[in-house]
Amino acid sequence: MAAARLAQRPTWPLGAMAAELSDERRRLSLLDLEDTSVRAALRLTLQQLPDRVTRLFAHLGCHPGTHLDRYAAAALADTDPAAAEACLERLAAAHLVTETAPGRWTMHDLVRLYARSLDTGPDALKRVLDHYLATGLAAVAAAEPGNEECFPLPEDFLPPAAVREFGDRSAAVAWYTAERDDLTSAVATAHAAVLSTRWRTRGWSGRTTPAGLCAYAPSAWPRPPPIPPAPTRSTPPLPRPTH
Repeated sequence: MAAARLAQRPTWPLGAMAAELSDERRRLSLLDLEDTSVRAALRLTLQQLPDRVTRLFAHLGCHPGTHLDRYAAAALADTDPAAAEACLERLAAAHLVTETAPGRWTMHDLVRLYARSLDTGPDALKRVLDHYLATGLAAVAAAEPGNEECFPLPEDFLPPAAVREFGDRSAAVAWYTAERDDLTSAVATAHAAVLSTRWRTRGWSGRTTPAGLCAYAPSAWPRPPPIPPAPTRSTPPLPRPTH
């Protein structure tokens, strides 16, 4: 589709096309080509899936990062992790998500943009942020048992259906290491969405320990600390539509 668009503009340099497609807000529209657009292909694929699967797909667009597990997916869709995992498996079979590691899922950039265009209701982002708060507390408790909790839960906390259990410090640190980039994105998204009363960071030093993440009430910090940019990740191939 990008090649067809470029063929219609033989005088355009490749750099101009790349710059045009770099705008996320316009990318899907720019790749529309009658009934062969990315949107049309994704719409056709989703029409063949059960409602519960398409509902979860739409909520995945609200995730602030690039990778998630079944617990984060469950929080987004307000369901339980087992149901979320079953839906993720169906989405993977339809080439809408990719399992990059056991229990870790991601979406192609264009698929994520399409999911973000779907209606999910107002609370999906709040639910997934509160999922990360609850999981962060569980990780700290496992990594540093007996220590005082490093942050309070917000008054309007939305508890997830289930919170990941950590058997010991190594399990907690492994979770934090895997999730650090997405936690960084979650913090930045919360600040951008004026949800900083729900999510604060302190001492974001790059340590791969659960204690490196803390949430605080607004009075604790007059301004949010700077958030380091998430490292660039490779993008999986664009999924093939199911016919």
